[in-house]
Amino acid sequence: ILPNGQQRTGRELKGQFQTDVLGVNRYRFTDVRGDVRWTPEVLAVTDSRANAYGGAARFSYRMAPLNEKGVTPKASFDVHYDGIDLLTLSDLFQLEGITLAGRISGRHLLEWPIRRYRDHTGKGNAQFTPPDESVLMSREMPLERIAARAARN
Repeated sequence: ILPNGQQRTGRELKGQFQTDVLGVNRYRFTDVRGDVRWTPEVLAVTDSRANAYGGAARFSYRMAPLNEKGVTPKASFDVHYDGIDLLTLSDLFQLEGITLAGRISGRHLLEWPIRRYRDHTGKGNAQFTPPDESVLMSREMPLERIAARAARN
């Protein structure tokens, strides 16, 4: 008997998955793999990873509690990514007039009640790394750059 008084039915699906390519619409990921466990109480995808746009991603997905009377199950998707190529993303997102360069790494967590994604919440962070040859703008401009600009005019 489970803590909420329900009895376990004994059904469980668990295993590992792997595919060379996985995608939805224009999004494509390669070397996707992970673990899945599905019982009457929970669906959990764990220890999952993929190659993503020149970088790597780790992710998990969870729906629980399932089949608990009077309780709306919640879903969560948690992704950690590292070294994603921004130029590839610029092409994917078809950003008119904007071309990003460098790499992005970060984490994002989305949570929502099942069948009510409009009520989702999320949090995350991202770190951008510019290409090696980039000169980043700061509050102060070096005198050489001011002189070069004046010479062009």
